[in-house]
Amino acid sequence: MDTPSPEKPANTTAAEPAQPETPAKPKKSWKRRLLLWGGVCLGVSLVLLLTSFLWLGALVEKAVTGTLPKILKADVTLEGLSINPLAGSLKLKKFAIGNPKDNPEGHVYKTPCVCSVEEVRVNIGLLSLLSDCYVVEEIYVDKPTAYYETGGQAGSNVKQLLANVNSFFGIEEKPKEEKPKTEDSGKPSILEHKMRLVKMDILDVDANAKLGILPTVPVSVGDITRDNE
Repeated sequence: MDTPSPEKPANTTAAEPAQPETPAKPKKSWKRRLLLWGGVCLGVSLVLLLTSFLWLGALVEKAVTGTLPKILKADVTLEGLSINPLAGSLKLKKFAIGNPKDNPEGHVYKTPCVCSVEEVRVNIGLLSLLSDCYVVEEIYVDKPTAYYETGGQAGSNVKQLLANVNSFFGIEEKPKEEKPKTEDSGKPSILEHKMRLVKMDILDVDANAKLGILPTVPVSVGDITRDNE
C-alpha cells in the first residue's frame, strides 16, 4: 500500500505590490530655449533702441542750447528736436539765434534776432549713403526769418557772429592762398560727393535789413520750392 507523500506547506509570504512606474521627465528642447532667449534679447534691444532715439534728440537739443550760446556769444533757443537714424529724418521746432552780445564797442543790436525758423524737416535716403550720390528726399522749412543789421565798428550782426566763432576756436583770418594741386586719389571725400535733392519747400520767407539809424526794411523774397520727383 502506497504511502501518500506529504503535502508541501503553502507559501505564507504575501506577494509584494508592484511599484508604479515613474513617468519620464520631458526634456526641454534646446530650440525652445534658443527661441525664448532670442525673443527676450530682441525685446530688450528694441526697448533700448527706442529709448536711445528719445534720448538722442534730447541730448542734441541740450548740446545746441548749451554749447552754441558759448560759441556764438548770443542767445539760442530751441523748442523741440527729434532724430530718427533708422528713418534718416531730423525735425526741429522754433529754433532761433539772437544777436551777438560781445563786440568791440559794446554795440547793442536792435533787431529781434539774427535768424529764426518755425519748423525744419529733413529726410535722407539711407541707402544712398552707401553710394557715390547722396539723396536728400525732402527739406521743409516753415517761416524762416532773418535780420541783417549794421553796427558801426563792430560790423553787422552776421559778421560779429562769425568773428565770435573764430575767436572761440582760435581761428585767425588770413588772406586766401592758392593751394597746391594734389594728385587725385580716386576716392571722393564727403564734401566731394554728389548730392541729389528731390524736394524742397521753404515757405513764408521773411528777410529784413536795418542800416544804421534807419528803420528796418523788409526784403521781398517769396517762397522757394523745388520738386524733382
